[in-house]
Formats: sequence, C-alpha cells, structure tokens
Amino acid sequence: MLLSQRHDLILKQLSENGSVSNSDLSKSLNVSSETIRKDLELLEKKQLLMRVHGGAVAFNVENKNDAISSYVNFDVRTEQHLDTKIKLAQKAAEFVSEGQSIALDAGTSSLVLAKVLKEKFNKLTVITNSIKIILEFISNPNITVISTGGLLTREEYSFVSEFSYDILEKFNVDIAFLSASGVTASSGLTDQRLLDVKVQEKMIKCAQKTIALVDSSKFGKPSLAKICSLNDVDVLITDDNISEQIYKEIAPLPKNFIIV
Repeated sequence: MLLSQRHDLILKQLSENGSVSNSDLSKSLNVSSETIRKDLELLEKKQLLMRVHGGAVAFNVENKNDAISSYVNFDVRTEQHLDTKIKLAQKAAEFVSEGQSIALDAGTSSLVLAKVLKEKFNKLTVITNSIKIILEFISNPNITVISTGGLLTREEYSFVSEFSYDILEKFNVDIAFLSASGVTASSGLTDQRLLDVKVQEKMIKCAQKTIALVDSSKFGKPSLAKICSLNDVDVLITDDNISEQIYKEIAPLPKNFIIV
C-alpha cells in the first residue's frame, strides 16, 4: 500500500471516529507499529491530527489554538446561507463563457453554482466528483458531464480515491470552481475532509483559472485540511458581511477579491 493511500485511510478513520489507535491501524493496514508511528508523525507535522499516547485524535477547539471546525453534514450545509450562496454563484457565473470546460468540486456552493449555470448556458463541459451536480445537469442534454468516478462517500455524495485523482490529471479545463469550509490568511482555503481536498488540489492543477466561492461565515475559521494558499486563487468571491479586520488580512492575497 502506498504512503498516500495509508494516510487517506488513517484520516478517513479519524474523520469517522474522532480518534485512532496505533494497534488498530497496524492491524487494519497490515503494517508495523513503527510504520504507523511514522505516518502519524508526518500527518501531525501537516497539522492534520494530534498524536496522543497510543494513537491520535482529530483537532478540535480544546487541542489547537486556531479553532478547527468539526464536520457538518452536507444536507445541513446545503441549507445554510443559501441566499448568500446564490449571490456568489451568480457572480461566479459571470466568469464563464459559452462552450468552456469547467471543474466543479463537491461542495454546497458549487452545487448552487451548477443550478445557476444550468439555466444560463446551453453548452458547457463540466467535470465533477459530485453526484448531486451530475444529477443537476441531467435535464440539460447540451451540457457534457464527465464524472471522476472513484470511491463513493455517501455522506458527501462525492467520488474520491486514487481513481478520481488520476483521471483529473488527464484534463485541461478553463476554470476550476472551489468551495471551502474555512479561510484564513495563514492557512488559505481549507476544508473538512482530506479525501475531497485531494480532488480539489487536482482540479486546481488542471485549470487555467481557479475561482473560490466562500460565504463570509467561513472567514477566520480554519478547517482540518488545507486546499491551497490564497496566492493560488485567481478570484475569491464572498459577501459583504465580512469584517473589516479580516478583509484587511485576506484582500491582498488572492489575485482578485470580489465582494457582492
């Protein structure tokens, strides 16, 4: 098993259970306890977990100075700040031209954007790892939809795994649209689940332009896994509820920072 695959599985167990033990990981991954110890050390250096005696735990408010947000269910997130997400999606759609190819991640803001694009454009090519977005475009036969495929994560309605990552390396797209569950000047764009973050990383690499849609409630709150630095973002779109202090910290970092 590759190092990256072990790390994915360790973080998946951590996300599901909140903690992992060295002995259980050694058995389930069929590697030595020494290998697990080194894996946990590497993941801790990346600030993806915190090691404790006999294993590791997920970051939370008690064990990290910067508040790391806990997992929020996809269906719950879909209804949060919906009016704001629609405004952000409408602005993001202005960057799209008829006939372009775009990548949409599996976030709720990208799902709202898909609904806007479906009504606005007659011809697009959309690459996504989101089941929800795939279903959204079924009613428009002129929009070509390419699924990354891979391992289904039911709680996020998304495809992940090495299969998903590999297929994205075969494409070049005009724009990658990203959601995020946290934004800070130091951590950049962050999200809750490492497996989905790796898909987002691949989308950035295959795109000519990266646009992030993040409502103001996510600013100043780093999440578990880093997607990218803000310097890697061409356009960051948010709403006007962002505080003046956070605006001063964030605004100089992306190439374009748009408030709607």
